[in-house]
Amino acid sequence: MKNKKLRILSALCVAIFAPGLASGAAIAVTNASFEDNVLSGNAWADAIPNGWFSQGNVAGTPGAPTTDPNFNNTFLELSSAIGANGGDGPNNLGIRTGGFIYQDLGVLFQPNTTYTVDVMVNRRGASDNVGYFGLADINGATMGTAGATNSSQIGTSNQFLAVSSLDPAAGNVATFTTGANVPAGNVILAVGATTGNVVYDLISVDATSVIPEPSSMAMILLAGLGIFRRRR
Repeated sequence: MKNKKLRILSALCVAIFAPGLASGAAIAVTNASFEDNVLSGNAWADAIPNGWFSQGNVAGTPGAPTTDPNFNNTFLELSSAIGANGGDGPNNLGIRTGGFIYQDLGVLFQPNTTYTVDVMVNRRGASDNVGYFGLADINGATMGTAGATNSSQIGTSNQFLAVSSLDPAAGNVATFTTGANVPAGNVILAVGATTGNVVYDLISVDATSVIPEPSSMAMILLAGLGIFRRRR
C-alpha cells in the first residue's frame, strides 16, 4: 500500500510541474524570411514585404514590391548583392531610421505563456545601427522585454546571425509572459530600426506554457488528498 501511495504522489508531482516544463510551440509568421516578393533582377527595391504592414498601415502584397508613399522606410534586397551570408533564402529585409513593419499573427494571447521572438541580423560592412523587434498590443505599444540589436557590437560583418546567439551588448531576444489575464486582441509582431539601415532575416515566435497558478496546483493537491483519504 505504501508503494502504491508513493506512485500516486509521484503522478501528482508530474501533473503539477509538467506544464512548466512544456517545450515551446512555434507560431506561424507569414513570409518570415521576407521572400514573397519578386525583385525582377534588381539588387534591391523599396518595398513592404508580403504579409506585413508598413507604419502607415499599407499592406505588402506578393509579386512586385508594394511601397508606402508616406513612409518609404523599408526595402528588400538580394543578400548576395551586399555580400551577406548565412541568411534564409535569397532576400533580406532592410529598415531605415525610424521605420517599422508589423504583422497580426492571427492567434489570441494564451494565459500563463511566455512568448519569445528571435530574428537574424547582419552587420552590413562596418555600419553601426540599432534595431528593435518584439510583440505589440492592439494599440501598437511594445510588450514585455523588447528585442534589440546593436551592430556596432557584432564582431563579424556581412554574416547573418540569430540574435539569440549574440553577446548581450550586441542584442537580445524579445520576451513577454502572460498571467491568468491576457491582453485583448491577437498577438502582433513588430520589427523596426532606431538608427541606420538595419538588415534583418528570418524571424520566429515561440510560445511556451509556464507553471500554472497556485490555485490550479491546490486543486490537484486536493484531488490527491481525496484519493489518499478514500484508501485509508
